[in-house]
Amino acid sequence: MIKNLLRPCPVCLNTGGEILHTQRFIIPEEHFLPESYDVVSCEKCGFVYADTEAKQEDYNRYYKRFSKYEDTFISSGGGLTVYDAERLNETASNISEFLPDKESPILDVGCANGGLLAALKSKGYNNLTGLDPSNSCVNYIIGKLGFEAIEGDLFNVKLNQSYECIILSHVLEHICDLREGINNIISFLSVKGLLYIEVPDASRYNEFYVVPYYYFDCEHINHFDEHSLNNLILQYNFEHIISAKKGRIVSSQNIYPSVYNIFRKSEKSKSSMNIIADFNVRESVLKYIETSRVNSHWPEIDLCARTQEKIILWGAGSYALRLLENTSLGKCNIIFFVDNDRKKQGTKIKDIPVYSPEILRKNKEKIIICVALYSDDILREIHSMNIENQVILMK
Repeated sequence: MIKNLLRPCPVCLNTGGEILHTQRFIIPEEHFLPESYDVVSCEKCGFVYADTEAKQEDYNRYYKRFSKYEDTFISSGGGLTVYDAERLNETASNISEFLPDKESPILDVGCANGGLLAALKSKGYNNLTGLDPSNSCVNYIIGKLGFEAIEGDLFNVKLNQSYECIILSHVLEHICDLREGINNIISFLSVKGLLYIEVPDASRYNEFYVVPYYYFDCEHINHFDEHSLNNLILQYNFEHIISAKKGRIVSSQNIYPSVYNIFRKSEKSKSSMNIIADFNVRESVLKYIETSRVNSHWPEIDLCARTQEKIILWGAGSYALRLLENTSLGKCNIIFFVDNDRKKQGTKIKDIPVYSPEILRKNKEKIIICVALYSDDILREIHSMNIENQVILMK
Protein backbone atom coordinates (compact mmCIF):
# COMPACT_ATOMS: atom_id res chain seq x y z
CA MET A 1 0.00 0.00 0.00
CA ILE A 2 1.38 3.41 -1.02
CA LYS A 3 0.84 6.35 1.34
CA ASN A 4 1.60 10.04 1.47
CA LEU A 5 4.42 10.14 3.98
CA LEU A 6 4.35 12.09 7.23
CA ARG A 7 8.14 12.16 7.05
CA PRO A 8 9.53 12.63 3.53
CA CYS A 9 12.27 10.19 2.59
CA PRO A 10 15.41 11.30 4.49
CA VAL A 11 17.58 10.29 1.51
CA CYS A 12 15.77 11.69 -1.55
CA LEU A 13 12.92 13.78 -0.03
CA ASN A 14 10.27 11.84 -1.95
CA THR A 15 6.84 12.00 -0.30
CA GLY A 16 5.40 8.63 -1.37
CA GLY A 17 6.21 5.27 0.21
CA GLU A 18 5.01 1.69 0.52
CA ILE A 19 3.89 0.48 3.96
CA LEU A 20 5.77 -2.72 4.83
CA HIS A 21 4.67 -3.05 8.46
CA THR A 22 2.99 -1.09 11.22
CA GLN A 23 4.82 -1.27 14.53
CA ARG A 24 2.98 -0.56 17.77
CA PHE A 25 4.30 -0.15 21.32
CA ILE A 26 3.16 0.35 24.86
CA ILE A 27 4.77 3.64 25.84
CA PRO A 28 6.01 4.19 29.44
CA GLU A 29 5.02 7.25 31.44
CA GLU A 30 6.69 10.56 30.55
CA HIS A 31 7.76 9.10 27.21
CA PHE A 32 8.05 11.57 24.33
CA LEU A 33 7.73 9.27 21.33
CA PRO A 34 4.64 7.96 19.45
CA GLU A 35 2.87 4.68 20.21
CA SER A 36 3.18 3.49 16.60
CA TYR A 37 4.73 4.13 13.22
CA ASP A 38 4.70 2.61 9.74
CA VAL A 39 7.86 0.97 8.43
CA VAL A 40 7.94 2.20 4.83
CA SER A 41 10.03 1.87 1.69
CA CYS A 42 10.49 5.00 -0.39
CA GLU A 43 8.88 4.32 -3.75
CA LYS A 44 11.59 6.36 -5.52
CA CYS A 45 14.95 5.31 -4.00
CA GLY A 46 13.97 2.26 -1.90
CA PHE A 47 15.20 3.56 1.47
CA VAL A 48 13.45 1.82 4.38
CA TYR A 49 12.60 3.85 7.48
CA ALA A 50 9.99 4.66 10.12
CA ASP A 51 7.33 7.08 8.96
CA THR A 52 6.83 8.62 12.36
CA GLU A 53 4.87 11.69 13.36
CA ALA A 54 7.58 12.59 15.90
CA LYS A 55 9.89 15.50 15.13
CA GLN A 56 13.61 15.81 15.75
CA GLU A 57 13.07 17.84 18.91
CA ASP A 58 11.06 14.92 20.35
CA TYR A 59 14.01 12.58 19.81
CA ASN A 60 16.42 15.16 21.24
CA ARG A 61 14.34 15.33 24.43
CA TYR A 62 14.04 11.55 24.56
CA TYR A 63 17.78 10.90 24.35
CA LYS A 64 18.57 13.57 26.90
CA ARG A 65 15.97 12.23 29.35
CA PHE A 66 16.12 8.48 28.72
CA SER A 67 19.71 7.78 27.65
CA LYS A 68 20.29 4.06 28.13
CA TYR A 69 24.04 4.45 27.75
CA GLU A 70 24.71 6.11 31.10
CA ASP A 71 24.59 2.96 33.22
CA THR A 72 28.05 1.38 33.01
CA PHE A 73 26.61 -1.87 34.39
CA ILE A 74 24.30 -2.66 31.46
CA SER A 75 25.01 -0.26 28.59
CA SER A 76 27.11 -0.61 25.49
CA GLY A 77 29.52 2.06 24.27
CA GLY A 78 31.79 2.08 27.30
CA GLY A 79 33.88 -0.94 26.35
CA LEU A 80 33.28 -2.43 29.80
CA THR A 81 32.24 -5.90 28.62
CA VAL A 82 34.34 -8.30 26.58
CA TYR A 83 31.96 -8.09 23.62
CA ASP A 84 31.76 -4.30 23.67
CA ALA A 85 35.52 -3.89 24.04
CA GLU A 86 36.13 -6.18 21.05
CA ARG A 87 33.61 -4.26 18.94
CA LEU A 88 35.12 -0.88 19.76
CA ASN A 89 38.67 -2.08 19.24
CA GLU A 90 37.67 -3.35 15.78
CA THR A 91 36.12 0.03 14.95
CA ALA A 92 39.29 1.84 16.08
CA SER A 93 41.31 -0.47 13.81
CA ASN A 94 39.00 0.27 10.86
CA ILE A 95 39.55 4.00 11.35
CA SER A 96 43.31 3.76 11.91
CA GLU A 97 43.83 2.19 8.46
CA PHE A 98 42.89 5.51 6.87
CA LEU A 99 44.12 7.98 9.50
CA PRO A 100 47.91 7.63 9.87
CA ASP A 101 48.55 10.86 11.77
CA LYS A 102 48.16 10.04 15.48
CA GLU A 103 47.79 13.75 16.32
CA SER A 104 44.70 14.12 14.11
CA PRO A 105 41.81 15.74 16.00
CA ILE A 106 39.00 13.16 16.25
CA LEU A 107 35.38 13.75 17.30
CA ASP A 108 33.21 10.79 18.34
CA VAL A 109 29.55 11.83 18.06
CA GLY A 110 27.18 9.93 20.37
CA CYS A 111 30.18 8.63 22.30
CA ALA A 112 28.22 7.17 25.27
CA ASN A 113 30.73 6.38 28.04
CA GLY A 114 33.77 6.82 25.82
CA GLY A 115 34.74 3.25 25.00
CA LEU A 116 35.70 4.09 21.41
CA LEU A 117 37.80 7.04 22.59
CA ALA A 118 39.69 4.66 24.89
CA ALA A 119 40.17 2.18 22.02
CA LEU A 120 41.55 4.94 19.80
CA LYS A 121 43.86 6.04 22.62
CA SER A 122 45.22 2.49 22.77
CA LYS A 123 46.05 2.84 19.04
CA GLY A 124 48.16 5.92 19.78
CA TYR A 125 45.72 8.74 19.03
CA ASN A 126 46.00 11.67 21.42
CA ASN A 127 43.65 14.42 20.24
CA LEU A 128 40.28 12.92 21.17
CA THR A 129 36.90 14.51 21.92
CA GLY A 130 33.52 12.97 22.70
CA LEU A 131 30.10 14.49 22.05
CA ASP A 132 27.00 13.11 23.77
CA PRO A 133 23.59 14.45 24.87
CA SER A 134 23.92 12.78 28.28
CA ASN A 135 25.48 14.94 31.00
CA SER A 136 26.24 11.76 32.95
CA CYS A 137 28.23 10.29 30.04
CA VAL A 138 30.15 13.53 29.53
CA ASN A 139 31.07 13.71 33.22
CA TYR A 140 32.16 10.06 33.19
CA ILE A 141 34.45 10.62 30.20
CA ILE A 142 36.03 13.72 31.70
CA GLY A 143 36.28 12.42 35.26
CA LYS A 144 37.06 8.73 34.74
CA LEU A 145 38.78 8.58 31.35
CA GLY A 146 40.41 12.01 31.17
CA PHE A 147 39.29 12.85 27.63
CA GLU A 148 37.67 16.06 26.46
CA ALA A 149 33.89 15.70 26.20
CA ILE A 150 31.09 18.05 25.22
CA GLU A 151 27.42 17.82 26.09
CA GLY A 152 25.30 18.12 22.96
CA ASP A 153 24.11 16.40 19.80
CA LEU A 154 24.03 16.91 16.05
CA PHE A 155 21.53 19.73 16.48
CA ASN A 156 22.61 21.48 19.68
CA VAL A 157 26.35 21.97 19.90
CA LYS A 158 28.99 24.66 19.58
CA LEU A 159 32.45 23.43 18.65
CA ASN A 160 35.56 25.59 18.73
CA GLN A 161 37.66 23.70 16.20
CA SER A 162 37.53 21.53 13.13
CA TYR A 163 38.34 17.80 13.12
CA GLU A 164 40.24 15.56 10.76
CA CYS A 165 37.97 12.62 11.58
CA ILE A 166 34.35 12.62 12.72
CA ILE A 167 32.79 9.34 13.83
CA LEU A 168 29.07 8.56 13.66
CA SER A 169 28.97 5.01 14.99
CA HIS A 170 25.42 3.72 15.51
CA VAL A 171 24.05 7.25 15.46
CA LEU A 172 22.32 7.87 12.13
CA GLU A 173 19.74 5.13 12.67
CA HIS A 174 18.43 7.28 15.56
CA ILE A 175 18.15 10.60 13.69
CA CYS A 176 14.84 11.92 12.39
CA ASP A 177 16.15 14.93 10.46
CA LEU A 178 19.16 13.33 8.80
CA ARG A 179 19.93 16.13 6.40
CA GLU A 180 20.06 18.88 9.00
CA GLY A 181 22.08 16.72 11.37
CA ILE A 182 24.66 15.82 8.72
CA ASN A 183 24.90 19.41 7.50
CA ASN A 184 25.55 20.58 11.05
CA ILE A 185 28.28 18.11 11.87
CA ILE A 186 30.21 18.12 8.58
CA SER A 187 30.69 21.85 8.90
CA PHE A 188 33.22 20.92 11.61
CA LEU A 189 35.09 18.44 9.41
CA SER A 190 38.35 19.56 7.81
CA VAL A 191 38.83 19.42 4.05
CA LYS A 192 40.22 15.95 3.27
CA GLY A 193 38.92 14.86 6.68
CA LEU A 194 37.41 11.40 7.20
CA LEU A 195 33.78 10.70 8.02
CA TYR A 196 33.28 7.24 9.54
CA ILE A 197 29.67 6.02 9.63
CA GLU A 198 28.58 2.69 11.08
CA VAL A 199 24.95 1.56 11.32
CA PRO A 200 22.88 -1.63 11.69
CA ASP A 201 22.83 -3.46 8.36
CA ALA A 202 19.19 -3.76 7.32
CA SER A 203 20.09 -5.94 4.35
CA ARG A 204 20.88 -8.77 6.81
CA TYR A 205 18.13 -8.48 9.43
CA ASN A 206 16.65 -11.81 8.44
CA GLU A 207 20.02 -13.57 8.47
CA PHE A 208 20.57 -12.40 12.05
CA TYR A 209 17.07 -12.95 13.40
CA VAL A 210 16.85 -12.53 17.19
CA VAL A 211 13.23 -12.18 18.32
CA PRO A 212 10.11 -10.89 16.53
CA TYR A 213 10.47 -7.34 15.20
CA TYR A 214 13.67 -6.81 17.21
CA TYR A 215 15.05 -4.27 14.75
CA PHE A 216 11.90 -2.10 14.90
CA ASP A 217 12.06 -0.21 18.17
CA CYS A 218 11.25 3.27 19.40
CA GLU A 219 14.74 4.53 18.62
CA HIS A 220 15.94 2.89 15.40
CA ILE A 221 13.99 4.76 12.75
CA ASN A 222 16.33 4.48 9.74
CA HIS A 223 17.27 1.14 8.17
CA PHE A 224 20.46 1.55 6.15
CA ASP A 225 22.81 -0.57 4.12
CA GLU A 226 25.96 0.56 2.30
CA HIS A 227 23.95 1.69 -0.76
CA SER A 228 21.60 4.01 1.12
CA LEU A 229 24.54 5.45 3.09
CA ASN A 230 26.22 6.29 -0.21
CA ASN A 231 22.99 7.76 -1.57
CA LEU A 232 22.74 10.00 1.48
CA ILE A 233 26.32 11.15 2.01
CA LEU A 234 27.46 11.48 -1.61
CA GLN A 235 24.91 14.25 -2.08
CA TYR A 236 27.36 16.31 -0.04
CA ASN A 237 30.95 17.19 -0.87
CA PHE A 238 32.40 13.72 -0.20
CA GLU A 239 34.28 10.93 -1.90
CA HIS A 240 33.56 7.31 -1.02
CA ILE A 241 36.59 5.46 0.39
CA ILE A 242 35.34 2.04 1.52
CA SER A 243 32.26 0.05 2.55
CA ALA A 244 32.40 -3.13 4.60
CA LYS A 245 30.02 -5.40 6.46
CA LYS A 246 30.73 -6.96 9.85
CA GLY A 247 29.03 -8.95 12.56
CA ARG A 248 29.01 -7.43 16.01
CA ILE A 249 28.92 -9.93 18.89
CA VAL A 250 26.49 -8.51 21.46
CA SER A 251 25.89 -11.46 23.76
CA SER A 252 26.75 -15.12 24.23
CA GLN A 253 23.81 -15.92 21.93
CA ASN A 254 23.65 -13.18 19.32
CA ILE A 255 25.52 -11.41 16.55
CA TYR A 256 24.29 -8.02 15.36
CA PRO A 257 24.77 -7.15 11.66
CA SER A 258 26.39 -3.80 10.94
CA VAL A 259 27.93 -2.01 7.99
CA TYR A 260 30.35 0.88 7.84
CA ASN A 261 31.26 3.38 5.12
CA ILE A 262 34.21 5.76 5.20
CA PHE A 263 34.10 9.00 3.23
CA ARG A 264 36.64 11.77 2.63
CA LYS A 265 35.62 15.42 2.44
CA SER A 266 36.53 16.70 -1.00
CA GLU A 267 38.52 19.84 -1.81
CA LYS A 268 36.42 20.50 -4.88
CA SER A 269 32.80 21.57 -4.95
CA LYS A 270 30.67 18.69 -6.13
CA SER A 271 28.03 18.82 -8.81
CA SER A 272 24.66 17.25 -8.03
CA MET A 273 24.65 13.47 -7.70
CA ASN A 274 22.03 11.17 -9.09
CA ILE A 275 20.61 8.93 -6.37
CA ILE A 276 20.78 5.28 -7.39
CA ALA A 277 17.60 3.43 -6.46
CA ASP A 278 18.11 0.14 -4.65
CA PHE A 279 15.31 -2.06 -3.30
CA ASN A 280 17.37 -4.90 -1.81
CA VAL A 281 16.77 -3.72 1.76
CA ARG A 282 13.04 -3.61 1.08
CA GLU A 283 13.15 -7.29 0.08
CA SER A 284 15.28 -8.22 3.09
CA VAL A 285 13.00 -6.37 5.50
CA LEU A 286 9.90 -8.02 4.04
CA LYS A 287 11.47 -11.45 4.67
CA TYR A 288 12.35 -10.39 8.20
CA ILE A 289 8.80 -9.19 8.84
CA GLU A 290 7.42 -12.55 7.71
CA THR A 291 9.90 -14.45 9.92
CA SER A 292 8.82 -12.27 12.86
CA ARG A 293 5.14 -12.91 12.14
CA VAL A 294 5.61 -16.68 12.00
CA ASN A 295 7.48 -16.67 15.33
CA SER A 296 5.06 -14.41 17.23
CA HIS A 297 3.18 -17.18 19.06
CA TRP A 298 3.61 -18.18 22.72
CA PRO A 299 0.97 -20.70 23.92
CA GLU A 300 2.25 -20.46 27.52
CA ILE A 301 1.63 -16.70 27.51
CA ASP A 302 -1.83 -17.18 26.00
CA LEU A 303 -2.58 -19.55 28.89
CA CYS A 304 -1.39 -16.99 31.46
CA ALA A 305 -3.68 -14.42 29.89
CA ARG A 306 -6.66 -16.77 30.08
CA THR A 307 -6.09 -17.93 33.65
CA GLN A 308 -5.06 -14.47 34.93
CA GLU A 309 -2.53 -16.01 37.29
CA LYS A 310 -0.13 -13.45 38.74
CA ILE A 311 3.15 -13.14 36.86
CA ILE A 312 6.34 -11.09 37.08
CA LEU A 313 7.72 -9.69 33.82
CA TRP A 314 11.50 -9.39 33.63
CA GLY A 315 12.17 -6.80 30.95
CA ALA A 316 11.03 -3.20 30.53
CA GLY A 317 12.80 -2.49 27.26
CA SER A 318 11.75 -2.24 23.63
CA TYR A 319 11.05 -5.95 23.22
CA ALA A 320 8.62 -5.98 26.12
CA LEU A 321 6.98 -2.75 24.95
CA ARG A 322 6.30 -4.31 21.54
CA LEU A 323 4.89 -7.57 22.91
CA LEU A 324 2.71 -5.85 25.50
CA GLU A 325 0.88 -4.10 22.69
CA ASN A 326 0.87 -6.80 20.01
CA THR A 327 0.41 -10.13 21.86
CA SER A 328 -1.58 -11.62 24.72
CA LEU A 329 1.24 -10.57 27.08
CA GLY A 330 -0.55 -7.25 27.45
CA LYS A 331 -3.62 -9.10 28.78
CA CYS A 332 -1.69 -10.98 31.48
CA ASN A 333 -1.95 -10.20 35.18
CA ILE A 334 1.48 -8.60 35.61
CA ILE A 335 2.07 -7.57 39.22
CA PHE A 336 5.35 -5.76 38.48
CA PHE A 337 8.26 -5.49 36.07
CA VAL A 338 11.89 -6.23 36.83
CA ASP A 339 14.82 -4.64 35.02
CA ASN A 340 18.53 -4.14 35.65
CA ASP A 341 18.39 -0.67 34.06
CA ARG A 342 18.46 1.70 37.01
CA LYS A 343 16.85 4.48 34.94
CA LYS A 344 13.77 2.29 34.46
CA GLN A 345 13.53 1.28 38.11
CA GLY A 346 10.96 3.44 39.89
CA THR A 347 9.02 4.17 36.70
CA LYS A 348 5.72 2.63 35.59
CA ILE A 349 4.45 0.86 32.48
CA LYS A 350 0.65 0.63 32.16
CA ASP A 351 0.56 1.88 35.80
CA ILE A 352 2.60 -1.17 36.83
CA PRO A 353 5.86 -0.42 38.69
CA VAL A 354 9.37 -1.40 37.58
CA TYR A 355 11.73 -2.71 40.28
CA SER A 356 15.26 -4.00 40.61
CA PRO A 357 15.78 -7.80 40.63
CA GLU A 358 16.17 -7.77 44.43
CA ILE A 359 12.39 -7.74 44.79
CA LEU A 360 12.29 -11.31 43.46
CA ARG A 361 13.58 -12.58 46.81
CA LYS A 362 10.19 -11.70 48.30
CA ASN A 363 7.91 -13.11 45.59
CA LYS A 364 7.17 -16.64 44.35
CA GLU A 365 5.11 -15.88 41.24
CA LYS A 366 6.01 -17.16 37.79
CA ILE A 367 8.70 -15.07 36.04
CA ILE A 368 8.37 -14.30 32.32
CA ILE A 369 11.70 -13.23 30.81
CA CYS A 370 11.00 -10.83 27.95
CA VAL A 371 14.48 -9.72 26.93
CA ALA A 372 15.83 -9.93 23.40
CA LEU A 373 19.58 -10.45 23.86
CA TYR A 374 20.47 -11.48 27.38
CA SER A 375 17.92 -14.11 28.43
CA ASP A 376 20.61 -16.70 29.22
CA ASP A 377 22.50 -14.15 31.33
CA ILE A 378 19.30 -13.34 33.20
CA LEU A 379 18.64 -17.03 33.84
CA ARG A 380 22.11 -17.28 35.37
CA GLU A 381 21.43 -14.19 37.47
CA ILE A 382 18.19 -15.69 38.77
CA HIS A 383 19.95 -18.95 39.67
CA SER A 384 22.79 -17.05 41.38
CA MET A 385 20.18 -15.35 43.58
CA ASN A 386 18.80 -18.79 44.52
CA ILE A 387 15.40 -17.81 43.13
CA GLU A 388 13.30 -20.95 42.55
CA ASN A 389 10.31 -19.38 40.81
CA GLN A 390 9.08 -21.01 37.61
CA VAL A 391 10.59 -19.21 34.60
CA ILE A 392 9.33 -18.87 31.01
CA LEU A 393 11.46 -17.42 28.22
CA MET A 394 9.80 -15.38 25.46
CA LYS A 395 12.21 -16.07 22.61
